[in-house]
Amino acid sequence: MPMADRGDVEEITFEQALECTQTIQRDLLLGNGFSIGGHAGFDYKQLLDRASVPDDVRAIFASSRTSNFEAVMRILLAEAHGTGGQDAAAARRKIEALKTALVDSIHEVHPERRSRISLDRWARCEAFLEHFIGRKRPGGRIFTTNYDLLLCWAVAPDREIGKNRRFNAYEGFRGGPYQGVGGATIIYLHGALHLVRDQRGERQLQYRGTGVPLHEQIKAQLERGEYPIFVSEGASTLKEPRSPGFLSDAHAAFRGTCNTQTKRALFTLGHGLGPEDAHILGRIGKGKIPTVYLGAFGRQEMEAFHPIARSWIAARAETGRPSLKVFIFDSTDAVWGPSQTN
Repeated sequence: MPMADRGDVEEITFEQALECTQTIQRDLLLGNGFSIGGHAGFDYKQLLDRASVPDDVRAIFASSRTSNFEAVMRILLAEAHGTGGQDAAAARRKIEALKTALVDSIHEVHPERRSRISLDRWARCEAFLEHFIGRKRPGGRIFTTNYDLLLCWAVAPDREIGKNRRFNAYEGFRGGPYQGVGGATIIYLHGALHLVRDQRGERQLQYRGTGVPLHEQIKAQLERGEYPIFVSEGASTLKEPRSPGFLSDAHAAFRGTCNTQTKRALFTLGHGLGPEDAHILGRIGKGKIPTVYLGAFGRQEMEAFHPIARSWIAARAETGRPSLKVFIFDSTDAVWGPSQTN
């Protein structure tokens, strides 16, 4: 039975959410909590500890009592807009340095191989993802704001353990070059470490055909000063793609999910629903999708999600759009099982 019902926002279990959506397609939006659950090193505090950040910028983290890189970028953005001349230019340089430091830090803490995470935890993760994509759930899509390789590894065939192609995952890149997200089952809304843009266009680094592990290919790219397709800004409005290509198509695909009125539900997991991603989450309040299921990390986050959900419902009502029902479930340990130190 539901634990709490507050109008059009209701608390249920994950199992109940799956039961309610057995006959419709499920799309999934993943946030950083998914990756942290698989590898604790992706926690912002650990990323900051590893990051090469100038002392004056690190002082902002300390004074703001945060380890969130984008929160500090917002502070620096306000500084840039509130001053002129050299001070504004210096603030913008700090923002760019912070973006670079974040990419470098994510790669530094990243597991070098899939095998660094235990097989039983991968099995749990794969079983979870099969609720959304693969042979059992054709037509579903997984969107993610994460940059790491964990999702890529989870759905890829693994010859070492005889893992088959039950996911038939497609990221929009065929043999390397970008081909479009039509038919894609995995969509990176903010780019990823293995997605690059160079003189050859937008492409995906691949193990197949090279024999070089992705982690090593990414390391070589970074050492050459060649950074991946990677969106990290202090303000949500700055994350909107402004030119044609992969990122623009990815966002259009998510808008398509939010504007689907029948036979589709949107789940979220590991996403804090913060203001830095309002450019994505705002599509829910502006859309037509009838039901959304929010995965929350524990009781405190479940409570925090209620006003966010009600704001989407109110936005629909104010604009005369189709009504929205939001369900909230506790997603703690839903993907990887009990947390571990990797």
